[in-house]
Amino acid sequence: MQLGPTNASTNTLRPLSVFERVRKAYAAGGERAARDIVFLLRSIGRYEFDSESHYRYYRMYVTPKLSRIGKEYYHLRRVVRVDLDVVLASNYVLLHFMTVSGGLVVGNHYYLIGRTNSGKLFVNRVWIPLEILRLDGHTSYTLGDSRVEVYTTEDAEIRRALGYDHDYDHSEEVYISSEGRYRVQGEVVVSASNTSLGISGPDSLKDFIIHGYRRAVRDYVSLLLLDRVASILFSLGFNPNHTRDRLVVEGALPMDEDLHVLARALAGELRKACDVVTLTETYRTTYEIAVRCREYGVSKVMMRTGIRRWGTKHYPVEVAAEVVECGELCREIAEDLRRSLENLGRSDHTFALGDHYINVKNSVSVHVVYTPPVRPLYLEDRDLVLNTSLYYVDGASEVLIGHNEHGTTRVKFSGPFLISFTTTNTDRDYPREQNRVALQLLKRRKA
Repeated sequence: MQLGPTNASTNTLRPLSVFERVRKAYAAGGERAARDIVFLLRSIGRYEFDSESHYRYYRMYVTPKLSRIGKEYYHLRRVVRVDLDVVLASNYVLLHFMTVSGGLVVGNHYYLIGRTNSGKLFVNRVWIPLEILRLDGHTSYTLGDSRVEVYTTEDAEIRRALGYDHDYDHSEEVYISSEGRYRVQGEVVVSASNTSLGISGPDSLKDFIIHGYRRAVRDYVSLLLLDRVASILFSLGFNPNHTRDRLVVEGALPMDEDLHVLARALAGELRKACDVVTLTETYRTTYEIAVRCREYGVSKVMMRTGIRRWGTKHYPVEVAAEVVECGELCREIAEDLRRSLENLGRSDHTFALGDHYINVKNSVSVHVVYTPPVRPLYLEDRDLVLNTSLYYVDGASEVLIGHNEHGTTRVKFSGPFLISFTTTNTDRDYPREQNRVALQLLKRRKA
């Protein structure tokens, strides 16, 4: 399946004539230019497409819209017309159909026609608003009741809008030596970064992982502080519940003004373990306890009156904790995390991206699950997960990408990189339309 254009050679024969004829009609200008462009786009034959599925897709979704250019028609009891924007590049034609009713645009459809290295055509439904492209020329035409606008641009602009910078589709081997987004096979795009992320070798990878954990470590120490608060509340006779990132003491207050009683008691208990504890009433039903101690650093505990449930007479109390500046616990967990990263090993990672099979060989997955040495006692504990889809690769690594139609592509690297895999930017409705085309082809084969 072809889901993105390539830098095609201009030595191919008949398939390239569609682009040449469209550009020639545009260069000729005059009143017939718009009519000729629409006619040429409608008359593309099966032999010019890369596969039967692309041809059938074009006939089902693009040709009917081209047929409506120039005339009004009724749709859902409304008089509508279809205006057309055409963006011409060397190896692409971007079509933007606008359904207009009562002077308002009520529908937008973008279709990209491009050609492969073999000179054959493909068509994708994409979402590339013209506002994100740098357009060169512009000519406006009127064709019947419709407006036709024709623009010109460079291939690089289309590729950028599709989500990649370099195109190596239909290449058996790709060598990545600099940062960028590389389309390597079909719709598969490899994004490679190193200097922008500070990646220069295995040691810098550990620094990158620890930096990614900074917020998670601080949130975890906030959980430990909240666990300390829970222990105080239990010792005072309360039964708090842990909900997401806060404690909830149900039905604690007959009057919301009574919150200060609990706030003062909690602040008094925290003073026994911390150097500085300051209680501040930020609002009548909200208190903030500023905490400074060796273990938790500079932190704060927030208390507020919750929303009283229907049919109850008492208010709940909500308690949350946040670490502002790290203390010894943060540094202890960070050092333990660095020691645990000494065991990071290389392995092969195999997965599927759409209908492509990817094998990242001799690489390190930047998906780390870390168990801190200090665990909460009263609250539910958890591991710290750095959940990314990044892989660390270098000159000893390689990526194999396989597809039933495109074969196998081998990707190699000149040095250390962090890579990720994405796909070209297509419209979210494109897979649904492809499924309908696949069903039609299946029915035709069985017939």
